[in-house]
Amino acid sequence: MAVLDAKGRDVVTIPANAPVLLALQEMESWDIGALVVTQHGREVVGVISEREIARGILHHGCHLLSLRAREIMSTPVPVCRPDDSTNGCLATMIWSGHRHLPVVGPRGPCGIVTVGDLLRYGVGDAAGATGREAAVAGTLR
Repeated sequence: MAVLDAKGRDVVTIPANAPVLLALQEMESWDIGALVVTQHGREVVGVISEREIARGILHHGCHLLSLRAREIMSTPVPVCRPDDSTNGCLATMIWSGHRHLPVVGPRGPCGIVTVGDLLRYGVGDAAGATGREAAVAGTLR
């Protein structure tokens, strides 16, 4: 199964020079845990997640909010293509140690997947089921 067939094409991006405060506001507004950081709106240069925010607090304290996304983002970050398989994307994430994988098409970022997304859809592929059925099938094996 292609990675975006299961996950969908929702992605929230933020410019690399955006303030960390804006990143936090965007994550809160969209109720998400990570943003794709871009340069010129199309080039993926990193990911900023709740993990980078937490580490930023430890390293920078209250000054974190005056920093830019590029100063705390995770980089370099691997990417995948919309037609890549869920298994291939999961292998990339395991190999690289990243929990968020931006999906990049010809016009730039077009999605983002997490380890949890890929495990959920990968189990569904293997069991011939989706969603809750996949989770149950995975626990019964």
